[in-house]
This record gives sequence, C-alpha cells and structure tokens, in this order.
Amino acid sequence: MERQTREAQVQEVMEQVRAGNVRWVRLATTDLIGVMRAKLVPAERLSTVLAKGHPWGVRLLHVDLAEELDPDTEYDALTHLGNCRMLPDPETFRILPWQQDTAIVLAEPVYDDGSPAVSTRAGLRTVLARAHAAGYRIRAGSEIEFHLYHREGAALQPVTDYRAFFSARALAGAEAILAPLREALAALHLPLYSIENEHGAGQFELNLGPLEGLHAADAAALARAAVKEVAERHGYLATFIARPDNKRETNTCGYHLHQALYTHDGTNAGHDGEDPDGISTSLRRYIGGQLAHARALVACGSPTVSGYKRHQPGTFAPARISWGFDNRGSLLRVMRERGLDTRVENRLGEAAANPYMLLASHVAAGLDGLVAGRDPMPPIAHDGNADPALGSLPHDLPEAVAALRGDDVLCELLGPDLVRAYSGALMSTWRRYQSFVTDWEIAEYREVL
Repeated sequence: MERQTREAQVQEVMEQVRAGNVRWVRLATTDLIGVMRAKLVPAERLSTVLAKGHPWGVRLLHVDLAEELDPDTEYDALTHLGNCRMLPDPETFRILPWQQDTAIVLAEPVYDDGSPAVSTRAGLRTVLARAHAAGYRIRAGSEIEFHLYHREGAALQPVTDYRAFFSARALAGAEAILAPLREALAALHLPLYSIENEHGAGQFELNLGPLEGLHAADAAALARAAVKEVAERHGYLATFIARPDNKRETNTCGYHLHQALYTHDGTNAGHDGEDPDGISTSLRRYIGGQLAHARALVACGSPTVSGYKRHQPGTFAPARISWGFDNRGSLLRVMRERGLDTRVENRLGEAAANPYMLLASHVAAGLDGLVAGRDPMPPIAHDGNADPALGSLPHDLPEAVAALRGDDVLCELLGPDLVRAYSGALMSTWRRYQSFVTDWEIAEYREVL
C-alpha cells in the first residue's frame, strides 16, 4: 500500500511538472545547523530522482557552516568520503512562485541499502514514530522572529525604527517588502497565521499555524528559506541571527514552538475539562519531560554562538527552568486556549534553530515525561528569569553541548549518531569562534594595551 501511495504521489508531482512547464527542480535538505542546502536537477530527470534519489557527499552532512568537520568525528561508516543518495519526499514538492520554471522538493539521505543516513529530518521522523507507537500525534506551530534590512549600497538600514511594536504605521512603511513576502508564503501553501512587527528596529515575527509532525518542521524550513530569498530578490536582507548587531534598538530573535498532543482519534490529549486548570495529566507529564531535559534541549534550540546572547534581562528569552499559565516569564507557557487548542509553547529556541532538531528534541523530552510519568514542578506566576531559586540553563555553546551529550535518555531517543554529528558540528563552530579576535576585543584592548 505504501508503494502504491508513493507511486501515486510521484505521478501527481510529474503531472504538476508538465502542467506548470517546470524546467528545473531544487533537491533540498536542511543541514545540521539549519541552513537549507540544494542541488539543481533538470525536470526531465525528476521521475528518476524521485524513484532512486540523487548522489550527495556524506561528509557534507556532518560539517559546520565553514565546511569543517569536528576532529572527534572520524571518517568511518558515518562520515566516509563517498556518496549517499538524497531521496525526495513527493509530498513536499512545490513550484516556486517567484521563479515558476523552478520547483523545490525536500529530501532525506539514504545509503545504497536503503538505510537512512544521519539527518535531522530523519531524526524527527523516528521520534514522531515513537510518539505514534505510544498513542500520540503531535501538532506544532511556529513563531519565528527575524530582522529585515534594506540594502543601501554596502550599508543596511532597518525597515522600521525601534518604536514600531505592532505599529500600523510601521507595517505600512514596510509594505514594499512585506507584500511579496506574504504572497510568496501563501503561494507555497504554507499555513501563514500572521506577520507582525516586533519590539526592535526592523524586527518582525512570522507565525505559522499548526500542522502535524513532520509537516510543521517542513513548513518552518521552507518559510525561512523563502523569506531570505524573496527579500534578497527585492534588495533587502532578511536575517534570522539571534542578535544581528549591538545597537540598543535591536532586539533578540527567538523561535517559539507551540505543541499540542492528540490521540489517534483526534482528541486533544492535553485537555481535561475536570481539571481546575483545564489540562490533563498527559500534558503535565509532557511538560515535566521537557523540564527534566531542559538543559540538554538548549543545544538543540540554539546551534549558534550568537544564540546565547538572547538570554539577557528584558528579552523574554528563558534563562531558568520553569513553566506557567500564559506566562512569558517562564520557559514553558501553557496557552490560555482550551479544548482542541490546548497546547504548550516552548520559548527556548533561537530564530536560527534547525526546525527538525528543535521539534524532535522537544517531542523526545516530552515523550520521556509521558512514559516515565514525570510530574512537573509547580507552575509559576512571576518572572522566572529573575528567580535565583529556579534551575539555570546553559550560558554558552560548550555548556549546552555538554548537557546534551550527558543526557543519556535524550541521546537514545534522538539517536546517538545524530547527537554525535550535530553536537560535533556545534563544537567545530565553537573552536573556530575561540580563535577569532572580535571587533569588541580590538576596540577594548588594541590602543590601550
């Protein structure tokens, strides 16, 4: 049945190619850090690629953004010098609205024997299968903040000033870029819920409505890639770096992930009308699992050096381990909606987080809470980030990676090979950062010392 279903999907894709006069197809995958990588293949080869995949260097799946490999990751069966095959998922096929002779399809790496190579998308698929076997389906929605700059020669100018928080004036002033952005996202059939200007100069938030499991992460990955490409085509820079500069009017950018538990019959497993707070024991234990593994989750939500600059007073980025009801001062925020919309928002991630790794790690931690019966600490109603009695989160990349590598349960659920490759890429980045002299250091020391 699965083979027939895939064959039907492939046939539908090829019909879209013919009807849309598509000439080229981007075969795309998200790397460990979260950047979308792609090869361009002729449309006449697509049916073969859909059936057999396309060659891709295995080593390139494990390097950092400078294409360097962590020295602790040896050239073995995991990272040899040969090829794997990138196998597309026909469900993700979309024609690019801004370049209609070109389409995109997301893919996962497999070896010649059909076994999966390491990838965060495959890792998420495995975690979701575990949740399904335990009786749960996961729906997720994404809130992703970013900055928009107009390119003026070599200079960058924020498209709004810092007084633009939910400002109709600022929205109107940025319409020249917001219009093509929202039209592109809609044409890609992404569940756009809203776009709003946020606290800082040039800062916006992209909200994607809930989708089930893998589709939610696919939507986030495609949306980020689309925002960057469309902005570039119109003379703008869109960036998801957590903090793009050191100016007072520049706010930090996060990735808040909403998650809802459902049973296989479509019932929201997080809702309990008999509970005084309206939430079930299942949701409490899902929360308890994420709290228990919170320190390890930080590396999965903040893969960059800059991501740890978010955790400052006044940024609403979590610095301590807590949960609460509609409380932005907590790590986990149970939203006020109940019934089918009962859900929890995890506020941990930076805007550049890999959507697959972020969701996979959250679901894995929550699933451990469900299986192990982890009841959470009492909820808080105050600003947990200012409460020294609460447990603290890692302050930098090495501390976060150490927490992830030291969490045996989370490593097993995510897959040891994935954790090894992912954390290796992060530490390779950190070693390069440690050898780089920053502008701050030069300004601070060069003249005086």
